[in-house]
Amino acid sequence: HFEALKMKKIEEKELKEAGNKRAKEIAERHYRDRLEELERREHEHEVEERRRMEIKKNIINDAAKKQDEPVDDSKLVEAMFDFLPDSSSEAPLSTRETSVFKDLPAAKADQQEVITQIQIASEDEEDLSEFKFQKFAATYFQGNVTHQYSRKPLKHPLLPLHTQGDQLAAQALWITILR
Repeated sequence: HFEALKMKKIEEKELKEAGNKRAKEIAERHYRDRLEELERREHEHEVEERRRMEIKKNIINDAAKKQDEPVDDSKLVEAMFDFLPDSSSEAPLSTRETSVFKDLPAAKADQQEVITQIQIASEDEEDLSEFKFQKFAATYFQGNVTHQYSRKPLKHPLLPLHTQGDQLAAQALWITILR
């Protein structure tokens, strides 16, 4: 309101300088218009704020009601995955056709061939029996310390580390383990 009053005085002064005899009346009318506009904006802002508060209150009340209700796992799963198509109406994956691939011949894969490929892939795994902590300890531990017991803090990390930060972290970890 203070700014509107200030603008009224400035406008009245400018109109007087321009030679308008009704300068005070015009400035007063503009002042009232500005006040009405400000009041209208304040009212709209209050209405909008009340509406927001009502929405927030409803959300909080709904959350409180949902929290008090017993949880039904099946309903929860249905709500989480309701965007998926219904599994009972969906055809099996092998017989279902899409409009894009209808003209392509259906490839019939031999089930035994698929199973043998999977078994062959699992045979490629490394034999981890040769990796033992005793061997690691004998290779990397300092002096004649065994893999079973050591209470001394390390002067440098067991493995070569590239940065000073990594070396300090390894030593701090060893001190933590000793505790």
